[in-house]
Amino acid sequence: MPERVIVDSDALVVGPTFTGTDEEAAATTGVPTVTVTSRALGTTLTAPTASAGTGTGVYTVPLTTSAHTGSIDVLDLVWTGTVSGKTRVLSQSVEVVGGFYESIPNLRSITTLSSAATRPAAQLRRFRNELEDICEMARGTAFVHRCAIETHTTGPVRLKHRHVVSLLAVTIDGVAKTAADYTADPITRTLTTTDGSAVYFTDSVRVAYVHGYQSPPGALVEACREYVRAKATIDSSNANRNPTSVTELATGTVYRFGTADPKYGRWTGIEGVDERINQVDDERVLVR
Repeated sequence: MPERVIVDSDALVVGPTFTGTDEEAAATTGVPTVTVTSRALGTTLTAPTASAGTGTGVYTVPLTTSAHTGSIDVLDLVWTGTVSGKTRVLSQSVEVVGGFYESIPNLRSITTLSSAATRPAAQLRRFRNELEDICEMARGTAFVHRCAIETHTTGPVRLKHRHVVSLLAVTIDGVAKTAADYTADPITRTLTTTDGSAVYFTDSVRVAYVHGYQSPPGALVEACREYVRAKATIDSSNANRNPTSVTELATGTVYRFGTADPKYGRWTGIEGVDERINQVDDERVLVR
């Protein structure tokens, strides 16, 4: 699952861990170099300077608004370093999104998630990202702005995701076009020129675009808070990995778990979370 950062904000990204021939974490000779490519535009962005992170073989890079996160996108980072005389190349993706269902500071306001020592931010982000993906799958749309990149080889070109916000890049038969000359129908999501003409091509059309709602409804914010809280409780308990219930010791709150079964609206198997997800309109049944 790619790391996610918010558009128009600076972010410090932790890279993948370098390892030696024994697959154990190992420091590089000097700091590794990093290249950043915009997947939406296909262009190479300014290379950030890596610094040593926390732990052996771990490094970080700053992504800045001016150079990297100024628009919704997916960034591909390639880390190159030398370990024991051998070149190691590691890849990482970072998604630049319009927002999160809930911020880390707001999650920290929950008593049982307040300690960074026992509930590290990386854990909270992982659970939050899981829940956001589950909701998008369950309701058929994104609830924050996200980037999608598609290649179509047959026409008409109908974009896969609902609520198209803007087109970032259009390439027809390998030739980059001016994105502003194209639009997507708000109902059918069919790609046309801005004057309503069909898009003709021989081989393929590649489209990068922003889609989704600007912010999630309250029910999904609450679903996110409960999901992260419940998953963190499981992680810190001595229960087996598939408990039927877990009690949060600090508050006495009991989380009940069933088997996740999307066919019956049990998206996570956590009763309270699934109830909130099911309160939101299901857009999978709308015009496709």
